[in-house]
Amino acid sequence: MALCYSNICFCYTDFFELCKSLNYEFHQFSQERIELIYRMFKERYQALAVDPRIKYIQIYKNQGLFAGASQEHSHSQIVALPMVPLHVTIPASYYQQNQKCLLCSIMEQEQENGERIIYESEHFLLLSPYASRFSYETWIIPKEHKEHFGDISEKEISDLARTLKTFLTIMLDSLSNPSYNIVINTGPVNGVSSEGAHWFMEVNPRFIVTNGFEMATGYYTNPVAPELSAALLRQRMLENHQ
Repeated sequence: MALCYSNICFCYTDFFELCKSLNYEFHQFSQERIELIYRMFKERYQALAVDPRIKYIQIYKNQGLFAGASQEHSHSQIVALPMVPLHVTIPASYYQQNQKCLLCSIMEQEQENGERIIYESEHFLLLSPYASRFSYETWIIPKEHKEHFGDISEKEISDLARTLKTFLTIMLDSLSNPSYNIVINTGPVNGVSSEGAHWFMEVNPRFIVTNGFEMATGYYTNPVAPELSAALLRQRMLENHQ
């Protein structure tokens, strides 16, 4: 664990992935090893959430150069922050205006339409979000409404490990092994309202670096429509399960 501290802010950072061999990539791990990794994520999340100074816990993985990986071997990171990222407040604003969860509403709408759905497991829905920032961006959303990743159940961990391993293998094979980011979005902790929050995971293939326009405005240019992304990945997932 690394601890960064100043009179302005502090953060805790964990690096781990229980690598048995530095030659293995994350999607090559067994389902059991991936389950162990996400069980450790849950334990570290719960341990960090006890510290009242911490307001948000970010779990993420950078794989490959375009995804910003800082080390050659496969690894993931947890960063605990004393402030809440601005985008995390969006679900709360939606809830205050509509008295319902934003992610639950998105899942309901996408299931009615179906064209951006990639796969549905027992506990998770995989979809290409409307107005995706990145080509083949995929969200993995738990069907059961839970504000915090730390509340994930054992059954959900097993289902997530199985689904994520299958999806990553198919995505990397279909898209010629791109760099990618895995990000877990979750509700804030310790006195900051998590009203309307619904934790979920993003898997974002990275084919090009972020350009000046995107950095300056926060508006992303994506040349691949989410409907086309979903169609390709859905077909490959269906073929895998036949």
